[in-house]
Amino acid sequence: MATIFVSPVRLVLIMEFLAAVSMAFLPMSNATKGQISSIKVHASLDQINITLGDALVVINKSPWQLTTYDVTTGQVVLNEVSEEKHRLGFGKWEGEYLNIYEGYLFRIGAIIEWHYAKDVLHYTTSPNSVSLNVSTSDPKGCYLNVNISAEGDRQFRIDVSVEGKDSIENNRVGMAFITPDNEGFYGFGERFNDVNQRGHVVGSWLEDGNWGLGVFEPDTWKLRVPKGELSTYCPMPLLISTGGYGLQMDTFFRTVFDLAKSTQNVMSLLQETNKLNLIVYLGRTPLETFTMQVKRNGQSLIPPPWVFAPWNQLASEKQGVSIVDRAKQLLLEEDIPCSHCVDTVHFFPYGGQKGREEQLKTQNKNLSTLGIKSTAYFNAMLETSYSELYDVAANKGYFVKNKNGQPYNFSYIGASSFRVSQMDYTNAEAVKWYQSQLQGALDIGYHGWMYDYGEYTPPYSTSSDGSTGLEMHNNFPLLYQKTAFDFFKKFDGNPTDQYAADYMFYVRSSYTGSQRYTWAHWTGDPSSDWSYASGLPAQIVASINIGLSGMPFSGSDIGGFEWYVDPPPDLELWSRWTQAGCFSGLMHEQGGGKGEGAKTHIFDWAEGSAIWRKFAKLRMQLFPYIYTQAHIAHNTGLPIMRQHILHFPNDSKAIMQSQQYMFGESILAAPVVKEGATKWDVYLPTYGDTRGPTWLDGGSTTLYDEKDGRFRIGFNKYYKGGQTVTVDAPLDISPWFVLAGTIVPAMDPTIMTLNNATNPAIITWQQMKNLSYLWVWSDENLSASGHTYSGCVYSMMRTTTNQVDFHIDVAKGVKVTHIIQIAANWQEYGGKPKEIYTGSSILPFFTSWGDVVFNTTKSSWSFDGNQNVVWVRLTPIDTSFKMTL
Repeated sequence: MATIFVSPVRLVLIMEFLAAVSMAFLPMSNATKGQISSIKVHASLDQINITLGDALVVINKSPWQLTTYDVTTGQVVLNEVSEEKHRLGFGKWEGEYLNIYEGYLFRIGAIIEWHYAKDVLHYTTSPNSVSLNVSTSDPKGCYLNVNISAEGDRQFRIDVSVEGKDSIENNRVGMAFITPDNEGFYGFGERFNDVNQRGHVVGSWLEDGNWGLGVFEPDTWKLRVPKGELSTYCPMPLLISTGGYGLQMDTFFRTVFDLAKSTQNVMSLLQETNKLNLIVYLGRTPLETFTMQVKRNGQSLIPPPWVFAPWNQLASEKQGVSIVDRAKQLLLEEDIPCSHCVDTVHFFPYGGQKGREEQLKTQNKNLSTLGIKSTAYFNAMLETSYSELYDVAANKGYFVKNKNGQPYNFSYIGASSFRVSQMDYTNAEAVKWYQSQLQGALDIGYHGWMYDYGEYTPPYSTSSDGSTGLEMHNNFPLLYQKTAFDFFKKFDGNPTDQYAADYMFYVRSSYTGSQRYTWAHWTGDPSSDWSYASGLPAQIVASINIGLSGMPFSGSDIGGFEWYVDPPPDLELWSRWTQAGCFSGLMHEQGGGKGEGAKTHIFDWAEGSAIWRKFAKLRMQLFPYIYTQAHIAHNTGLPIMRQHILHFPNDSKAIMQSQQYMFGESILAAPVVKEGATKWDVYLPTYGDTRGPTWLDGGSTTLYDEKDGRFRIGFNKYYKGGQTVTVDAPLDISPWFVLAGTIVPAMDPTIMTLNNATNPAIITWQQMKNLSYLWVWSDENLSASGHTYSGCVYSMMRTTTNQVDFHIDVAKGVKVTHIIQIAANWQEYGGKPKEIYTGSSILPFFTSWGDVVFNTTKSSWSFDGNQNVVWVRLTPIDTSFKMTL
């Protein structure tokens, strides 16, 4: 095995990452199972000190106050507000939930009484918890039971319940902590408004889509109707603080975080039941807090490769052209890669496949010969007029019930208006029956579906397990998603490994832990506009936020879905959204939607077709890199779209960025999201000390050869972190930078699909697996490193003044030809290397990089002076080379 060298910058990244995740991802021990070996309790006249590993919880007996310290630093992490109105307490809300539209929470009411904690009456201990009874200001004598228990190293729980006579009448419990001015709060699931939620009141209750006012509001407004800028399909009551901790409300009932909105420097928490269930994570860095949360809430399986290819809604791309014929046009005439056809046949709620089964089966079979897998459409509801299925489900009790024990009927508005009932996934027989309907889609050749909705559980409904709608509402998407997850297990040849079955269902609704059951998320129905409320910019924010909350594979509808208050998307919007999609977790073209007039399509314009091809080609060539990030996501939870707080927590400017992000571990993506912009500002993060990093401009220097769709990297200069740079961004360029010292694995530009195909004209990934590409962006010391999901490791290091060594470590028995591009400041070293050799053999030099790629099968090299790039071809027998400077 070759010796592997790692560049200094990459080494820093690896060391930081390992330090952050080593604790959270240890093999299952007492700590990671949710307990530490024991806790220590020391009581004095005034205080009770509870030590839980590295956490010290100090309880002031009279009056009640809770303070948390980090034992390793002695620093206060959480300090409860002492004022009575903010102190731990409980109360009663009275009001009515209004049945205006089940997709949104409408209610009228108020908290009519509130009682606060006073004194610790007594406490008891067990090996892993302390239980305290606390008196309150309630004249009826209700008291609080506070249970503090160990969850693991640097994790503990605070569980509060209202006890005593008439305690059940109370339905709100809350507490509050002091927050300094500079503290930021990140996470909370999918949120469209911003990444730092300080200054906002953040509730967690799944709701249908909300939209901006389009042309009637300034594009930087974030007003969303009908429910406001914090409304979301995917709420998660968890946060990552910049203050060295994280919180999670462990409940399905609605919760509210008031993040210094109502009272300056006060963060208050409210749970809408007679309990409060809070998990505290003492992560020393945001990354450590994130990994602790992911360890608790779960990680996604690795999706099938084709999920990361561009998605095409083929039926809507060209009028009058069938889906199969359009697929042939894309692949064979336009040289546009395609692996996934998004079909919109609605199996639920109304049986859109009925009478078309044979035609659809033939269509999907023909797509399969071209290497394209097709997905259909399901949701969790059945239309009452679809009597063939509705009557069966109703008679067997498969729907959620109203107060009279009958199927709860309501209306929802999708492509049209539907009168429906919703499935009850707490009923085991209903789950089996629903899964039998899913099987029907597979029987006619579909490989998955859009798994739509999930936000409509009515507050006054009842499920078969006795849950009311108030508790089931946020739990519903988990049960809904687990139904499909368990269904697909039957088709997984190795259900215990890290890979999902060769199918995909993509969801828009989620709650904490949804990533355990899903491996594809999209941000719902965006406006076809540039608005920061619900247009292109908002979708980027949403994907970043849900990634911070544990769901690693997210994308948005390219082109948008709604255009009632805007014209249909024009070429510019289509193009910029395509570029953002290329650098998203999923690249999802949306050819449908609803609005005033017909929707346009990017293929309506020749320039649009060229731009889609360019970025579909880039997406495909980056697949080995993206798939590597998917493996990292499974192992660590780290999303493909990473907010800068995960890697640059000490850079206060970086962590405020909401429109740029790390696309995996090495690439910084900064899509243009402003209409008319042809220049774009990109902030280059820093670690906050002398370690860098250094960046290179990938978007401006990488050339696109339109003939075969090949990308050729380049070098212009090194950029130090901690500065904003302005780059040119004409319509066919999307800004992106790369960490210096990075080796990005790539693949051949001629590959058309990531699936197998029987049509001999289709070039598949499987056919080209013996050819690997490496894009190398050297640091200032001519060092770089990289790796792939398959276990290959690459390194380049300057070993002497005049020599650079390049090593490739591949799995035993793997035979791969490598084509390598090395971008560096070669002018500093005389223009190009003097020679390159493997072992004792000097490699032949070609004057054109094209000769190295196309005209030889032997190890060789060339130099592109215009791009400042050394090209090297290595045959499978060569796994290293040396460059003489």
